[in-house]
Amino acid sequence: MEQGINITDAEWKIMEFIWDNPGVTMGQIRKAFLETGWSDSTIKTLVLRLTRKGALKLEGKARNNKYFAAVSADECRKQELKNFIDRIFGGSVKMMVSNLVEDSSLSQKDIDELMSIIDKIED
Repeated sequence: MEQGINITDAEWKIMEFIWDNPGVTMGQIRKAFLETGWSDSTIKTLVLRLTRKGALKLEGKARNNKYFAAVSADECRKQELKNFIDRIFGGSVKMMVSNLVEDSSLSQKDIDELMSIIDKIED
């Protein structure tokens, strides 16, 4: 994923739909988001912004355009996590993990999973 791409919450919903349905048309995207209350122009704007950001690519011509994700969901998750850690924790993963561990709502299973991840990193 191109460094610095920031996907908004609304754009994320569009991306999730396209990851699940590669090769969809604008009509199919609009239909999928009919119940959100978004206007056609809002949906078109979101898709256009994602295309300009390099997150989506299109194939075909005019009304036959088909939209595909240009980046994987995993790449986007990693970039969004990095953005989150940078913004909220000043780029400190240690600070983020410390906050997670201090949170009393973590179950023993959650703690065990965190420890397992740390053990894998150490190996």
